[in-house]
Amino acid sequence: RNTGAQAEVGGGSFGTSFGGGGVSVSTRQASVYAGAHLLSSRGDYSFRSDNGTAFDPSDDRDLSRQNNALLQGDGTVRATVSLPAGRKLSVSALGFFRSQGLPGFGTRQTRFTTLEVGRAITSVAYDSSSDLGPTSKLHLHFYYSFEQQRFRDAFSEISILPTLTRDRSDSFGSNFHFSRRLAWFVRLAGVVELRYEQIAPRDAFKTPPQAPIATRLFVGTGAEVDFWWARLRLHVIPSLRLEVSRDARIDVARNGAVTADSAALLQALPLGRLAFVEEATAWLTLRANVARYERLPSSSELYGNSGFLLGNTKLEPEAGYNADLGGTIRLRKSWFAVVVEPTLFASFVDNLIQFQEVANGRARALNLGRARVLGVELALQLEMTRFARLLAQATFTDARDVSDTSIGRLGPQLPLRPRFHLYARPEVHNLRLGKQITAGAYLEFDFTDEDYVDPANFAKLPARFLLGAGVYADALQRRLQVIASAQNLTDARVFDVAGFPLPSRAFFVSLRVKTEKEKEQ
Repeated sequence: RNTGAQAEVGGGSFGTSFGGGGVSVSTRQASVYAGAHLLSSRGDYSFRSDNGTAFDPSDDRDLSRQNNALLQGDGTVRATVSLPAGRKLSVSALGFFRSQGLPGFGTRQTRFTTLEVGRAITSVAYDSSSDLGPTSKLHLHFYYSFEQQRFRDAFSEISILPTLTRDRSDSFGSNFHFSRRLAWFVRLAGVVELRYEQIAPRDAFKTPPQAPIATRLFVGTGAEVDFWWARLRLHVIPSLRLEVSRDARIDVARNGAVTADSAALLQALPLGRLAFVEEATAWLTLRANVARYERLPSSSELYGNSGFLLGNTKLEPEAGYNADLGGTIRLRKSWFAVVVEPTLFASFVDNLIQFQEVANGRARALNLGRARVLGVELALQLEMTRFARLLAQATFTDARDVSDTSIGRLGPQLPLRPRFHLYARPEVHNLRLGKQITAGAYLEFDFTDEDYVDPANFAKLPARFLLGAGVYADALQRRLQVIASAQNLTDARVFDVAGFPLPSRAFFVSLRVKTEKEKEQ
């Protein structure tokens, strides 16, 4: 929206450095933005190793993470042109590259294994608020995306056999969205999506190195009607959707051999939802949803992403029922404001697609017979005077395996789905330090309950608590900003996934500069 430039540079622990910037030009008729960013890090933080003896703490020791260096860059160009009668044309291009070492699982560290990812996305979009009538909206979107992954494990540090892969993915697609008010109390919306994907794996250590190509042709269409019941201030919103796909899958054997499946797989997935939104008062909104859904397995679930994530081409779509009930409370008086959003949610799923560890930290997506997920979430935003605010969120999730073949005790907890997660960020801001400088400071509290690694709930991850903090200062009417932050201040040696430690205590400093000229109205 503005004309100007911005730049950022910074660095911190573990040899981390980053920088980037962007330039934007905006007029009444057109806007252009171009930006690029770069990030690098050695990633050699320390972690606590049990030396492969989980039940004998006497030989535990601190080690440095090896082969965890990272180099990442991205660039973006976007342009928007305003056309007559409320129309707009947008084009964009994005490039992304990452080269990283893949550190080992647990005490088995690697030295040479790497993963490189390159990605490019281009798109063209057309928007209009007049083509379908004076109360309509129209959105047309066409895109192409390309991705290539190179996984190098010549010494079998992660893979069973020496591996040197170069997997390419291409995706072409378009989206068509529209909505129009048919009467003062009803609005119709619809969508049509088309997408073609193909994945071409290649392994230089296999004969032949070029494997068969996997493809997916996807068509999705749906419609939604929003009925407004004025007396009750109630929106009643039913929607239906149909997704059809044709998959020509490939099969990846345990020894890495790739073959084409004999026949294409045609699937049709019906989806439906009924939503209610009541604008009860100016400060209270209530909402409820009930839905029946099905989900196709993604390409990463079917074919993996090399390294630790293995594919499973035998996956079936997961299907189930979702429901949620919640609301939003907004209160404001002078310098005091509060927004509270409580939500109850439930899911009952057949063939749930669930990642499970298979060996040495490697994971594969599998279909779970039946699952039941119940939970409650509470989000809070609180403004206390003009100098203090609080953001907090708490979630309780009871995710259970309720299939007839569930392993271990009755109704085990689903792996990698902790029951409690709590987050809070208290902050002071707008503190005046002279005429030209304002400052602020914050704390971050993040607690995750104990968790399980395996379906039978035998291998447990302990609960973890992370504490962060930061201070910042703005000058020259917020055109110059300095930020100093700290993560994991207590230096907790903790894990999100077994065998993969989170970083130890870390400090970072960044400097941001921007110069902008406000767009003419």
